[in-house]
Amino acid sequence: MNTSKKKNINERPEFRALVLHFNTIEKNNIKEQFKIAERLVQLAWNSGTDHLHDAYTIYFEVVKQLNDKDLITDTEIKIALVNGLINRKPEEEIYLFVENAHFEIKNIEIKKTMVTLSNVTKNYGQPVKKEEIGDECGVYFNNTFYTYSDMILSVDENKNLAELVTVFINENNQFIINDNAILDSNITERDFINRYSQYFFFDNQNPHVYTLVTSDGGYNIEFKNGALYLVNLFYLC
Repeated sequence: MNTSKKKNINERPEFRALVLHFNTIEKNNIKEQFKIAERLVQLAWNSGTDHLHDAYTIYFEVVKQLNDKDLITDTEIKIALVNGLINRKPEEEIYLFVENAHFEIKNIEIKKTMVTLSNVTKNYGQPVKKEEIGDECGVYFNNTFYTYSDMILSVDENKNLAELVTVFINENNQFIINDNAILDSNITERDFINRYSQYFFFDNQNPHVYTLVTSDGGYNIEFKNGALYLVNLFYLC
C-alpha cells in the first residue's frame, strides 16, 4: 500500500471542513479569522476554480474589518480576477479574440512577428546585449538573441531578419490584441483584469503574469508595480 499518498491526502484540509472551522471562530478574533481565511484562499487556488468565489467572499469580509486600504484594494482586484476566471470565455472565442494580435514599435515595420534587422539597428543602434541561447524545441527563429531597451529579438544576421521574443511596453510600444483591445503604457493591471479577465489564464504561483493562448502558443503579459511592463511571445514545443 502507498501510505505516503494516503498521508498527503489526509494532511490536506478539505475546503468545506475549513469553512465550518472558520464559522466556529469568535467574531472578535480577527487574527484567527484572517489566518483561516488566508488558508481558504490558498486551498481554493490549489483546487481549480470551484471554491475561489466562496473563499474570497469570506476573505474579503475579514479584510474589510482589518481596514487595511492596500489589502482591500488588492483583494478587490483579485475578486475581479476570480470572477473572470470562473466565467472564462469558450476556447473558440478566446482564439478569435487574439488571432490578429500584433505589436506596434516606434519606427519599426513589423510583419506579424518578423522585422528586418537592418531596420532595427538603424533606429535603435547595436543591442545592449547579444547572446547565444540554446533552443531544444526549435521554436525560436534562431539561437542568437539581441536585447534592446524596447525589445528582445531572435536574430538571423545572415538573413537580415529577426523575430520578436519580448516587447517592453512603454511610450514607444503597444500590444494590439484587436481593434477593441489595445494595451499601451497607460493601462493598469486593475483595468486589464476588469476588461479582459475572461480571456486569459492565470497561475497564482506567478502573480502579475497573465497568459493569452493561441493555437500554437501565446503571449505572457506581465505587470510590474501595477503598470504593464512587457509581453513575452511563446510557442508550443
